[in-house]
Amino acid sequence: MPNRDRAKALLQSLLLPVAAVTLLTLFTIGAVMLAANDRAIVWAEGSPAQLEEMESRVLANPWFKHGRSRAADDIHPLPAECGAGAREFSFGSLGEFEGQAARDILELIAAQAGAQPCTTNLFIINELPDPARQSGAQRAASTILAASILPLGMVLFLYVALAGRLQLGTLPRSGAKLASELTWGVGAGAGVSLAVMLGYWLGVPAANPAGALSVADVGYSLAFTLMFAVPVMEEMAFRGWMIPLAERGIGSTGAAAASSVLYAAASLPADAASAVGYLLLGATCAGLYLRTRSVLACIVTNVMVSVTSFWLA
Repeated sequence: MPNRDRAKALLQSLLLPVAAVTLLTLFTIGAVMLAANDRAIVWAEGSPAQLEEMESRVLANPWFKHGRSRAADDIHPLPAECGAGAREFSFGSLGEFEGQAARDILELIAAQAGAQPCTTNLFIINELPDPARQSGAQRAASTILAASILPLGMVLFLYVALAGRLQLGTLPRSGAKLASELTWGVGAGAGVSLAVMLGYWLGVPAANPAGALSVADVGYSLAFTLMFAVPVMEEMAFRGWMIPLAERGIGSTGAAAASSVLYAAASLPADAASAVGYLLLGATCAGLYLRTRSVLACIVTNVMVSVTSFWLA
């Protein structure tokens, strides 16, 4: 193949990975900005009458409408700095620059009620929205944004629309081929998931590069993103799209290696152990793709590994 055609194939191979990462990043930033759901927290102690007065002032505050007061419990334990009977007071649904002002108002309310803050300067950033305080349209918008439905749909559209024209040959065309691809994907996914669980229990940092999360930690919409939407986008971009195009310029081994390295880099690993974990997962899916020529098999494997990460929590 002429060098010009090799260079063209390599450039084409990068288009969908770059588009997938860019779209996911932009929509994630948009979801965070639109959510504007930070919370400022102050723990205060005093007499029951003082804390009751503080609660009434917090709930009726004219500047911040989402006040909350609650006692310590197993989920929200009493801070070490506070004595028995202290309560948590907070304002939520705060914009990016409202946190400090909300904290100052909470401290002022405590002083007016005669209570004493025992722990202050606490903030929850990007707190999950409270569905009870949202309209139906707001809940729908939050769900769509948090679940990455739009970037996933765009990547799927680009892939399906161009796969035939570029002769990627990655979409199943018969029931027998589909069954074979699913079998390979489930088998590889089960093997990698077992390795992840064993490594996790043995304390190997690279065994679970994304860290163990639970649905309770992130909510159903974001859990869908991490367990399904992101793996689908990754495999379509880095395996189903990148490898068949890149191998026209640098061969199958080079394309698989490039796919694995770029996938690990795009995952933004937090440390060296995470980088190794992502690289190993990328290499496994790249090898699976070379064996099956199936993006579906790679998707099934990646999804199973992502689900395992949640199950470990």
